[in-house]
Amino acid sequence: MAKVEALLSDGELKLGHLYVSDGSGQRLLSIGHPTVYTLPEKEQSANDGGFFIHMNNREYFVSTLISPHRDRHYILMTSVDFIRQDLKRITNLVWCVTTMLILAGIVLAVVLAKGKYKPIKKIADGFSAKMKTVPKEPSDELKLIEWAADTALKEKEQFLSAMQRQLPVLRSNVLLRLIQGSIPAEQNALQSIGVEFHQRYFCVILVHVDQYSGGTMKDRNFSKFVIGNVLEHLGRELGQSYVVDLDPDRVALLINIDQANDAADMQLQELAAKALEFIGLKYHSTITISIGGVHEKLEGVHASYQEAVRAMEYQILKGYSSVINFGDIKTLHNPQTTYDYPIQTEELLIHSIKHGDIAKVRAIMSAVYQMNFVTRHLPLQMARCLFFDLMGTSIKVLNSSVMDFENIFADGPQPYERLISSRTIQEMQHTLLWIYEKICAHIQAQKNQHSTQLKDRITAYIGETFTDPNLSLTKVAGVFNLNPSYLSGLFKDQVGENFLNYVNKLRVEAAKKYLVEQSVSLQEIAARVGYSNNVVLIRNFKKHVGMTPSEYREKRR
Repeated sequence: MAKVEALLSDGELKLGHLYVSDGSGQRLLSIGHPTVYTLPEKEQSANDGGFFIHMNNREYFVSTLISPHRDRHYILMTSVDFIRQDLKRITNLVWCVTTMLILAGIVLAVVLAKGKYKPIKKIADGFSAKMKTVPKEPSDELKLIEWAADTALKEKEQFLSAMQRQLPVLRSNVLLRLIQGSIPAEQNALQSIGVEFHQRYFCVILVHVDQYSGGTMKDRNFSKFVIGNVLEHLGRELGQSYVVDLDPDRVALLINIDQANDAADMQLQELAAKALEFIGLKYHSTITISIGGVHEKLEGVHASYQEAVRAMEYQILKGYSSVINFGDIKTLHNPQTTYDYPIQTEELLIHSIKHGDIAKVRAIMSAVYQMNFVTRHLPLQMARCLFFDLMGTSIKVLNSSVMDFENIFADGPQPYERLISSRTIQEMQHTLLWIYEKICAHIQAQKNQHSTQLKDRITAYIGETFTDPNLSLTKVAGVFNLNPSYLSGLFKDQVGENFLNYVNKLRVEAAKKYLVEQSVSLQEIAARVGYSNNVVLIRNFKKHVGMTPSEYREKRR
């Protein structure tokens, strides 16, 4: 017990007062001042727990414990001041330890943050260096990175939006390269632009806009856009179809179909006929359609396009508003057939044009067209040769020295421009007839003007010399360096009567004056007016006046 006391007792201020008693309240052991506490009553000490008491002007906390094995009561009295001091000491220790831990955490955080901050700063500096515009004074690197990320996302959205808007153009460019023979290396290159081919066979339909419904560029672009949409819509009846813009007057329709047989050819022909009719009636635009052959795989797209281009060349024979199938033009190819336009026909045509004989010109042109395009089927090469041969004839005529080019075509379209723009034999024939009619009309006008002037000069000469008994058609023709036959025809056309009749009228009119104004004989009057005797005078006078000279004199007096 002494050893226990020595071990536990460390003074009143350290541990307090400890008492051990038996069940009867007899104190068995006390550590601390023995007179501090009077043992509680038995019933008080029998309760486990704790409570406060005041003794000797001090406050104590009393805790009791009853042993369950032996009849012992353990009572511990601890000064509240001691507890408070101990708590204060512990609190100070806790605050000290906490402060040290916080400082250590701050140091550790700074060290760790510094290590993590370097890559963040590096990223921020990279954004600042690479981006064109950055905030003038970003609050910190994270704000800068946040701003850069937000800007990048917005730019990505703008880029995707722009790509979506440009998708039709991109698709058209890729499809254009495809039909021209450039096959995409990547398998999903077409799918990435919204182009999908599920069938095995391909066909290209070529559309040439011959005449637009409107004249302005805006009208032409709108018409072409509508034509493309109509073609694509009709093409979907057969399979996947896409329109490709080729040049200002041409579009191509690429169709992906599931078969290559006569039925497919018939369907393609019907599609072209529908497009031709619908566009012509609805939008008043003239188009020509050519159909290429049906080929397998993407490699066959270019072959079909080439065939469609070759078929379109036969528009020169088929004319506008026609559907030309590549399979049909094979029957037109006969290299042994040549065109019929001999040099004699060309010379006769030029001669007729220079003489202003438009009826003869029309007859020759009709005969040339009939011989080459109605009674026979010229191959394309020969048709082109004839095309350029006829154009050469027109150029010879236009460049002729007798042609007053500036006056003939001063008030209308220029002939060379119309000739160059002609794309079919029919259009060239119409253009050539228009040119020749203009030339013939001008020549006729010149002839009429010249003939009128010549007629005036001839009639004036006759008016001065009709009293000459030797006056004749041959003499007048010699005076004016004309062929007597030409003069006779010219006189008849311009004056309306023949030369002799005109001269006799002048002589009769002169004889009338002599009969009324002078009393001279008929023989003398006949000599004065150019007749060799009075018998001729009497005969012509009665023919034109209806009476004899004597009767006329008697009646007038």
